[in-house]
Amino acid sequence: MIGSNLHSLYSFSHGRYSQPTDRMKSFTCAAIQDGAVFRVTLEDGQQVFDLKDAIKEKWGCAYPPHELSLYLAKQDTSWIKATNPEVMMLWSGKVGAQVKALLENKAMHPRMKLGTFDLPSNDSDDIHVLVAVRRRWLTCAMVGVGTIIYIDILDYKTVLDLQKAISESPNIALHADCMDLYVAKKGSKWLTINDLKEVKSSGMATLTTLGGQLMKPRTALGTYNFPGEVAYYEEDGDVDDVHVLVVSVPPAREVASSVTISCVAIGVGTLFTLKVRDSVSVLGLKNAIHTRYQFPVYDLDLYLAQRSDGTWIKEDDPDGMVLKSGHLSGAIKPLMTPATMTDDATQVRALNLPDDDSNDIHVLVAVRKRLLTCAVVGVGTIFFVDMRDHKMVEDLQDAIRQSQKFAFPSTSLNLYVAKKDNTWLTIHDADVKLVKTGKIPSGIKAITTAGGQLMAPHSPLHSFNFPGEVVYVAGGDIDAIHLLVTVPKSHQKASNVAISCVVVGSGISVAIVKDERDTVLDLKKAITERMEFPFPAFQLTLYVTKTNNSDWLQWSDRDAIELTCGEIPRGIKQLMSDVAKMDSESILSAFHFVDDEVPIGDDIHVLVHLPAHTKAHYASFEVELENPVIGRSVTSISSPSTWCWVSRVLSPLRTLLRTLLLSKKDD
Repeated sequence: MIGSNLHSLYSFSHGRYSQPTDRMKSFTCAAIQDGAVFRVTLEDGQQVFDLKDAIKEKWGCAYPPHELSLYLAKQDTSWIKATNPEVMMLWSGKVGAQVKALLENKAMHPRMKLGTFDLPSNDSDDIHVLVAVRRRWLTCAMVGVGTIIYIDILDYKTVLDLQKAISESPNIALHADCMDLYVAKKGSKWLTINDLKEVKSSGMATLTTLGGQLMKPRTALGTYNFPGEVAYYEEDGDVDDVHVLVVSVPPAREVASSVTISCVAIGVGTLFTLKVRDSVSVLGLKNAIHTRYQFPVYDLDLYLAQRSDGTWIKEDDPDGMVLKSGHLSGAIKPLMTPATMTDDATQVRALNLPDDDSNDIHVLVAVRKRLLTCAVVGVGTIFFVDMRDHKMVEDLQDAIRQSQKFAFPSTSLNLYVAKKDNTWLTIHDADVKLVKTGKIPSGIKAITTAGGQLMAPHSPLHSFNFPGEVVYVAGGDIDAIHLLVTVPKSHQKASNVAISCVVVGSGISVAIVKDERDTVLDLKKAITERMEFPFPAFQLTLYVTKTNNSDWLQWSDRDAIELTCGEIPRGIKQLMSDVAKMDSESILSAFHFVDDEVPIGDDIHVLVHLPAHTKAHYASFEVELENPVIGRSVTSISSPSTWCWVSRVLSPLRTLLRTLLLSKKDD
């Protein structure tokens, strides 16, 4: 490894790395773990979490990207050099004072763009990034033995993972199933190594029995709020604290009596029997179930199939028949509550099961599921994903990609928490109903842009507090929407809308068909092109005629009749307010225009206001007596002089036509 690092450093110092392009940025990295020095080149627009992925691949480490923390190797205005003795020390596993000081700074945020970092010239021998592996050193004390061991494990891992790690430690001849773990606290105070020397055996017994806090196997370690910071090197962190007390639990002795347990898997209907010693614990029973059916131990909940009157469910009674069919009856659900769940530490003999020769069902085996409801914006798909709370967002991205068979990388999926005004969306919401059709309403657009909560890939799912309970069979809380998923625009469903527009001051009407994913600026360009206006599209001002849950302006309205005659009545002026003004960057779907397959009918959707310097040239020259029809050609005159000529010719008719239309309206 050292020879390889020296070769990399030599190549770097002598300029043998290719120079990046103008849009590329090269980062020279030094790994705290083993002193490896290497260079990674990415585009300016990529982010720090992309840099982590590239570092993992270039470094060839076994650590997942989310366990890497990156620090700029810069103190004040000076970058640390590749030839610095402290960089050389990293090869031998030593961390110098200058490097330690840099690790005290704030880590590079995963969402920061790489282009924001001002790096020195690429031909220098500067180190730009220090790569640190996040480690949580837990101090574990073997009760009755006196051995202290340190386990490198992160907070999102479970107690089961810690038991396995302890059993795999050198010089520890203890199987993971033969140990109980207790939180090393006396009252509210964490124990220290010195405390262990002073606590009497009776006091230690109190901490590791009913008087202590037994760590439950499937609980995440972060739940216990262990003291000390996450460390980046072995001597980092608080080594004086004791976090976990390990108690050896001898395997149960073989006894003459054994028990045959009849089990049924909830939601599956599989009926099976297990023959175990009556001294085995419920956790041991779960392990036996796992061995046979591969259900994860930490996802199993066991309930006694015993009714409140003391009778047991039988295979051939109505409730038993329902269970074997894979369903739950109303009489069974009350047996499956947190209060009736069997505790992992309970021995089978304490369950008081009936005789083996009966046809009773003894245990209900429930496999815990967390069904997250996902809605794919722009596609219209709504589906469920079974994902545990201890998993990361990046795991959920992978699961969604596999479930929907997307042909693009899972990193192209953006996941947003499906909350609007701090309230979770439901399947019954109007916006969600539009999403199911492939549309992107304004409320959903707001959530999936700057106004929403983007889920960072390396965040644990439990941090989002999704609504709904963990379920045992398919279904769960199908009303709640947990996630909004956005995909690349090329994979979204195309949907066109028909927009009826009227030019204010001339009465010209035109129907435009646009993709609802286009912007208001795209609509302005379409109007300008269709009308052959001799000025830039951005000079148009557009007003939507439907605001604050009002109705669309109708062609039969008095104000609309005057508008078609070239007048600008008071009602139209009131519609042309700041509230109704359409921002050029807004997406057309935000205005809920009608689908192009649906007739426009009597609706007027948009008022087109011309720029002030052109109004004198575009007086009214055409009055349309019928509603606009999609695709119908519209008279357009590009020469200002012609517009004025037509205006003078039609001017005597305007008043007469207006009078006729209004009198018809009054009738």
